[in-house]
Amino acid sequence: MRVGVYNRHWPTAGGGERFAGGIAEVLAEDHDVEIVGHEVLDTTGLAERLQLDLSGVGVRVVDPVREAVGAASADYDLFVNASYGGTEPSRAAHGLYVVHFPVRSPFALGRLRRRAAAVLAGAARLAHLDVDAPRWHSGVHDDEAAGPLALRWTDGAGRFELPAGAGSATVLLARTIPHRLGALDVEVRAEPSGDLIGRLTLRPWTSRRQVPVRLVRVRPGPGTGTLSIESPPFRPADLDGGGDVRRLGVPVLALAAGGPATTAVQLASQLLAPHGATTAFLDSYSAVAANSEFTRGWIRELWNRDASLLYPPVSAQPSGDKGPVIAAVGRFFAPGHGHSKRQVELVEAFGRLVGSGRAPGWRLVLAGGCDERGRAYLDEVRSAAASLPVELMVNATGAEVRELYARASLFWHLTGLGEDERTHPERFEHFGITTVEAMSAGAVPVVLGRAGQLELFESGRAGHHVVGADQLVERSAELIAQPATREAMAERARAAAERFLRPAFAASLRALVGEIMAGPPLRPS
Repeated sequence: MRVGVYNRHWPTAGGGERFAGGIAEVLAEDHDVEIVGHEVLDTTGLAERLQLDLSGVGVRVVDPVREAVGAASADYDLFVNASYGGTEPSRAAHGLYVVHFPVRSPFALGRLRRRAAAVLAGAARLAHLDVDAPRWHSGVHDDEAAGPLALRWTDGAGRFELPAGAGSATVLLARTIPHRLGALDVEVRAEPSGDLIGRLTLRPWTSRRQVPVRLVRVRPGPGTGTLSIESPPFRPADLDGGGDVRRLGVPVLALAAGGPATTAVQLASQLLAPHGATTAFLDSYSAVAANSEFTRGWIRELWNRDASLLYPPVSAQPSGDKGPVIAAVGRFFAPGHGHSKRQVELVEAFGRLVGSGRAPGWRLVLAGGCDERGRAYLDEVRSAAASLPVELMVNATGAEVRELYARASLFWHLTGLGEDERTHPERFEHFGITTVEAMSAGAVPVVLGRAGQLELFESGRAGHHVVGADQLVERSAELIAQPATREAMAERARAAAERFLRPAFAASLRALVGEIMAGPPLRPS
C-alpha cells in the first residue's frame, strides 16, 4: 500500500523526527513509503543523523499550509501524521496520528471571558447586529496563540469570503511580525477583478506606547464576494535558523464586515471567544498513538481522547571500553522554550561533583544540536563550563554520538528540573530516547525521576531516578566510587533497554497498523 509519513520539522532531526523516520523505515520494508515535508531533503544525511535506514523511502515536498498537507494525504492508503503540534486533517482512507505530547489549547476561555462573550452575543441579537462575519477561504495557517488572543498567519495571499451585501470590510492585523523584517507592505484586492482597494505598511510593535494592532477598512465594489490580503511572504527559518519553514504573510486577529456597530461587535466577539485549536481534526484519523504512558495520560486529560501506546524506536548503540565519562545528549535551547535539556544545571552539578574531590579524572561531555535560536543559551553553557573538564559536542554527527555512548560510563538527564508538571507538563521528558540509547550502550542512567523517564527502568537496579541536581551529584559519586555496582547496573540497563529497541518497536507498529487497516476506511481510497 502507499504510505505517507508527515513531519513539518524533518530538518531539525530531533527526537520527534527520529520517531517519524522510524515509522517510515519499518513500513518501507513492506510498503511504498514517502516522507512528506516542506523542503527537499537529503535522505542520506538525514538517515545518518537519525541513525536510520531511509534508503527505501521516497520524499514528497508540499507547500507548508494546512490545505496542501490535507490534499496530499488523500493520495495514500495510510497517512501518518507524526508532526509535533500538527493539526492537519487526513483525507486518506486510513490515518494514524502520533502524539509526541498533546498541545494544551491556548484558547481555553476563563469564566469572565465566557460571560462577556455571552453578554455581547445577547446584546448583538437584541440590536439585530448578529449578522455573519467574513470567512476564510484559503491561504491561511492554523490558529496560534498571541498572548490571550488567537491569530492566523496568511501565506502571503490569504482569501476570505464576504457575506452578501457587505458594504465594507475590516481586517484587524497583529503587529507581531519579526523585527528583522522591518516592515511588510500589505495590499487588499477584490476578487476576481484583482482591483486594489486598500494598502498599508505593517511595522513591528517596538514600544509599549504603540498600539500592537492595525485596522484595515476597505469598501469592496458591488458584486465582490472575495477579498485577498497580499504581502511579500517570508520564512521564519530564514530569519532565525530554526525549523519553522512555513511561508508567512501577515498575522490576522479578526475579520469583520458591515457598518461601524456591526464591525465592532464582530471584532469584539472574535477577540473574546476565538474559534480554533480544537481537536476535531483527530476525527479524520483511524487511531491516535501516544509515545509513552505519561503522554497518554495527558491526552486523556487535555483532549479527552483514548490513545494506543507506541513507544518510539530506539537504535541500539555500541558499547566500547568505558572510561571516566559522563554523557548528556540533547539539543541546546533555553528553559521556557519547550523541554530544555538543562545543560547549564548539568554543568553546575558537575562542578560541585569535581569540587568535592569525588570524581578525579572524570569528564562531562555534552552533545547536541544547536540552531541560531539556541546560540545565546549555548554561550551560557560555555561560560558555566569554563575551567571545568567539560567538552561540548555541538551539532555532533550520528557517528560522534555513537562513539560518545560507547565510552560513557554514566548518563545524565535533568529535563523538567524546577518545573511544575501540572502547569507545564510539556517541559518534561515525554519519553527519553537518548536515555534508552545510553542504556543500550551500558551507560548507567542518573536522571530526573519524572514523566516519561519513570517508564524506562527500575530505579536502584538499572540506574537512578533523582529528585534534583543535589541527588544527581550524590548518586553519581556513589557509582564512581563503586565500579562493581556500576558495572552490574550497566548490564541491567542494557537488558531494560531491549523493550524499546527497533525489533520491539517494529512489532508494535505492525500490530497497530494491522488493526487500523482491518477497520473500516474513513473515506473511499
